[in-house]
Amino acid sequence: MDNPTRPNYGLDAPGVVRNLTIIGAVLLAVGIGSALVSLTGRLGWLMEIAVSFAVTGLSLLLTAAVTTWGSRVGKLRFRDRVLDAIPWRGDEQVLDVGCGHGLMLIGAAKRLTTGWGVGIDLWQ
Repeated sequence: MDNPTRPNYGLDAPGVVRNLTIIGAVLLAVGIGSALVSLTGRLGWLMEIAVSFAVTGLSLLLTAAVTTWGSRVGKLRFRDRVLDAIPWRGDEQVLDVGCGHGLMLIGAAKRLTTGWGVGIDLWQ
């Protein structure tokens, strides 16, 4: 369950992450299956191909995991590092052009006491 105090800005490129996960899992399964068949001795040449499939599948699964981590944790940490580098007074006026879901805008607004922030974005 999501933490209600922690904002959820969504998963970046969810279709890409889904495809990486599915294709990675299939390639890993084919690689493992091919390796098992190769170990029976009848198709010894298949082991090199099996390793290639398995390594490619693991790479795709790792890419999906890193992308998910970046969406859920990494971009929040990066945002905070960037905004912490600004010497905030608290009375600034912040304009975020192309704010999307408001990741940077909300982070900046939390650092304001008497100032204000506005975000604009084009939505189709």
